[in-house]
Amino acid sequence: MRSVILFLAIAYSGLAIAQPTQIVEDKHVGFRLTIPKNWTWQKRQDDVFINCAPDKNENGRPGCWFTIRKISAPPDQRTITDADRTKWKGWISANGMRPILSARDLRIAGFPAYEIVAKIGTYRTAGRERRVMILIPGKGKVFDSWFLAEWGDKDYYDQYNPAFGAALETLVPLP
Repeated sequence: MRSVILFLAIAYSGLAIAQPTQIVEDKHVGFRLTIPKNWTWQKRQDDVFINCAPDKNENGRPGCWFTIRKISAPPDQRTITDADRTKWKGWISANGMRPILSARDLRIAGFPAYEIVAKIGTYRTAGRERRVMILIPGKGKVFDSWFLAEWGDKDYYDQYNPAFGAALETLVPLP
């Protein structure tokens, strides 16, 4: 079912009609998910970096990417709290440097999640970023995913966001 969701979202986003996929798995961060075969990924010290448009960049910086890292939560936490929401909004807003456009509760891959969309700066052509915090209830962990698609002073958020969301929907926590 999750592969079908990924295929439909990728097809909808205009990135491909039918596209092979690959598995991203990192035991240190503690997850597995599925991404399109033409995306690249690498393990880093504390996260996994996924390049969702390997042929696009801005002065050598990837143009479309997302990361996933693990952060701690109380071992018995089963829901996202108002304190969590406030803390995460503070992280993404960077004291007003990144204006928050929207924030909402949702479910990702069946888990409680909190999504924040913000502008990446206060300048006129600033693109948008999406941060999704996914709580794994009763396991003491939250997956913090951060998505951005911008190059050449243009925001490609709407084009790549459906495929990012579809990849998150395939997330499976590892022990």
